[in-house]
Amino acid sequence: MRTPYTARVLVDMWHSIGGEPVEGVRLIDSVSMLQMRKSAGVASVDTGELTVKTPELLDWLALGQYESIVANTVDASPANLERRSAISAVAAMRAMLSGDANPAAMADGLLASVAGRHFQAFAVDPDVQASFVEAGMAGDLALNSLAFGVFNNGGNKLDSFLHIDVDLNDAASREASPWDIAGTVTVTNTATGHEPDYVAGQVASRPRSEYQGFLVVNVSPGAHVADLTGATGMWAAGPDGSSFQLVQRVQLLPGASATYELRLELPKSMDVFVLEASGRSLSISRHMNGRLVVDVQSEIGRATTQTTHVE
Repeated sequence: MRTPYTARVLVDMWHSIGGEPVEGVRLIDSVSMLQMRKSAGVASVDTGELTVKTPELLDWLALGQYESIVANTVDASPANLERRSAISAVAAMRAMLSGDANPAAMADGLLASVAGRHFQAFAVDPDVQASFVEAGMAGDLALNSLAFGVFNNGGNKLDSFLHIDVDLNDAASREASPWDIAGTVTVTNTATGHEPDYVAGQVASRPRSEYQGFLVVNVSPGAHVADLTGATGMWAAGPDGSSFQLVQRVQLLPGASATYELRLELPKSMDVFVLEASGRSLSISRHMNGRLVVDVQSEIGRATTQTTHVE
């Protein structure tokens, strides 16, 4: 997601319905909440309904919070579910700020969240926004970025059950011009089909726990060739701000996988591309020339097989 553009739309929509002026938008996902709670030494948080232990946070957000809905003990209206999520987030922030947390440890947690694109910010004030850009927390992409993500349009909560495996190779063309990068992107739906209705989706015409959405790859707009192909060829492609976006349809039954082929030809003038973190709570692994890229954001250079951490 291109945060500066999305956040600007959110602000404009808020104002269009008569909302009070706002200073900006903060995007904080569940991974950021976990990292911040761990760094602050918060063992658990009382949400008003139950106590959630920090190590169990992601599982509770993905599944646990919906068990009471299945048991019909909680109002399942969208407004009430949003309220419950807000209470959980506020309780977590209060626990972090009111405790005896080590400021240096909390700063480390915040930096890790920003580097992984789990904590992003947008400000209406141009000067404040410039500081967010300088700090690397504005969420935009560079001209040489390569980023992978998904967009869910299936009416479910299955994103946390999706796994993406990226396997790229350029060893045969490092000295060539253009710089040819090829590989595969495999998407797997690890859901079992036994998830609660609110997680699995409640559309009668669709199989239970089927993931429906889009695989999105943002590449350099300077690429001579940019192809992402699957069983039915390219679904969509076009400019996305300072980047170029490739899109493929994803439709996976529980336990199913689909593999897409990616090919890029980068210009001779580009010696480095940045393999960006994907953000959100996606399970994603990335390999370059057979090596696991463990850094959340890495520079991949034409002249070396190593990756350099630029967090």
